[in-house]
Amino acid sequence: MTRYPGVHPRPGTRNWQFVLKAPQDLEHHFPGPWAVRCSLGTADLRAANDKAKALHAEWASRFEALRSGKPAPVDLAVLRARLLDYAERKYLPAADRLSAGHSPAERQERARIVALERDDVLHGMEQG
Repeated sequence: MTRYPGVHPRPGTRNWQFVLKAPQDLEHHFPGPWAVRCSLGTADLRAANDKAKALHAEWASRFEALRSGKPAPVDLAVLRARLLDYAERKYLPAADRLSAGHSPAERQERARIVALERDDVLHGMEQG
């Protein structure tokens, strides 16, 4: 299978990454030569190509917004999903480590508190 433009092996892993250079006319908006350089989070080339296509389209609209001076529209549903995914990947393993050594009742109480905090965050996101 052919790699989509911008899809490259991520050094030191089996995963793929997406790399896109900033257009010459917009280079002054970016600190380095890359507009974006991120892991695609998969070792499957087909899935990596699909994610790269979506990222390429997203960045094309960002570039157009920068050229026109108008802000790019934000899809709040996508932003919410990304924020929740990030929070789960970052904070749930830490919460598990902090709960190690506690009794089942204490762990259950901590889980209840985390669920309440998550619900508060979700409610706040729904309110904008």
